Amino acid sequence: MTRGRPEGFLLLAGLGVLSLCGALFVWVALLGGVLSDKQRAAHLADTAALSAAGWFAQSLNYQAYANRAIAANEIMIAQSMTLLAWVDYASRLAGNSATVASVVPALQPLMGYVQEAATLSREVTKGAVSLEVPFRSGYTRALLASQEAMQVAVSPFATQSLVNEVVWSGDRRYFGQYLPSSDVTRFYRAVETKQHTQREPLADFVSSGLDSWSRSRGYDQRLYLLPTTGCIPTSIDKAFSRFVKRGGTALTSDLSSWQSNDTLAIHRWAKRSWWRPTCSSINESISVAWGASDSRGPYDRGLEDRSGYSANPGTFSRANSDRIRIAGYLGFSSFRDFNPTQSADGRFGFRIPILVRLNADQSESLRLQKSEKDIDPSLVTSGNAIWALSVAEVRQREIPERKVVSQARQHLFDPFWSVSLVGSSPFDEAAAALVSGLANK
Repeated sequence: MTRGRPEGFLLLAGLGVLSLCGALFVWVALLGGVLSDKQRAAHLADTAALSAAGWFAQSLNYQAYANRAIAANEIMIAQSMTLLAWVDYASRLAGNSATVASVVPALQPLMGYVQEAATLSREVTKGAVSLEVPFRSGYTRALLASQEAMQVAVSPFATQSLVNEVVWSGDRRYFGQYLPSSDVTRFYRAVETKQHTQREPLADFVSSGLDSWSRSRGYDQRLYLLPTTGCIPTSIDKAFSRFVKRGGTALTSDLSSWQSNDTLAIHRWAKRSWWRPTCSSINESISVAWGASDSRGPYDRGLEDRSGYSANPGTFSRANSDRIRIAGYLGFSSFRDFNPTQSADGRFGFRIPILVRLNADQSESLRLQKSEKDIDPSLVTSGNAIWALSVAEVRQREIPERKVVSQARQHLFDPFWSVSLVGSSPFDEAAAALVSGLANK
């Protein structure tokens, strides 16, 4: 039996299958376009969040480096004042030694050369310090101005501009914004200028950075060439007079000036009373050498004990009357540091959630997939737009080999700030839902 040719039913069925396959192909293509737009939105959100957080981290690192540069300049000023006071002291010591040696004709030429060299060193040092101190003091003010300019660059308006630039440089169809749950405003307020009494943390940081010789330089030494007379010594120590050297460099109490003093005096033993002839007390007897310098600040009696006043009061008075004053110091610099009111636990971290949007009129493939469920929970399709949420965090990186990180969290001195992507919080997701809902109205 011969079969007939296919009738019209089969032809219609074939055409229907072909049409279904074509529609399915178009639907898959459109779905792939939606997923591609979602993936691009997620990539742009990650990039924008990392860029904003990276800019915040760079700002904090710059603030810390600038604080260290300010501290370094203050330390150099203190050491310059120390050197000037010590050279003045050495010049005075050489001059007095030359006077004593004048009774020995053979020593006169040698001591004359020593005195001339010490005097020349004093004048050269004074000239160099007179140039260095105002330059470094002015430089610290320039660093402070650059810190304030850097803080302006991380304002909320500047942060939004950065987000726009990053997103639009990737794809002009998308729009990005930081969420109300972000720490952008808190970050802008978290760093402030410390002035007046608030400069104590930097003053402590600078003082701890001074070398031990600048902070305190002194010794007591037996003077074997000058045995004790006028009282009966009861020990080998009391059988001889003593050289007493004192010196130190410190800030005045109002942080307006650096002062440095060096004194050297001979102390001799004396009896307590006429009926008790044993040696019982030692007092300053002869001023040998002295030197002092300050950066044009008011005299601070609070530094007397640190500079040898209690040990060598007479010599200290001479040093004070002959002290070298250097003009041009603008006072101890202000600096930028954390505002403690912006952190409840003393640990400073900043989160920047970024929401990226692609409107339906910018995505042809979105029209078919308005109600499509998300594959990635961080991608949200709401209304007529594709949304992507990404969160970056700025934190201070832990340094195992250093134990000063806890201090750096209280004061902005260590530049170890870095960024990373973190998960979104319920607050971020609620803020994203609110922003997306408002945008779709």
